[in-house]
Amino acid sequence: MVSLRFLGDREEMLRAMSTPEGLQAMGELQEDEKNLIDLSRFAMWIAKEHVIFEQ
Repeated sequence: MVSLRFLGDREEMLRAMSTPEGLQAMGELQEDEKNLIDLSRFAMWIAKEHVIFEQ
């Protein structure tokens, strides 16, 4: 199973996660993920997308 979250950039992610609403949303998401993800085999990746080829 793969779960994806997209945010504009690192700074946007940090701003969103540091607001009271963002902290509440992250807490709710983590609680929900316990029902979906085997946390003993869980890995989290934070990546920056680089476009190599334009179509």
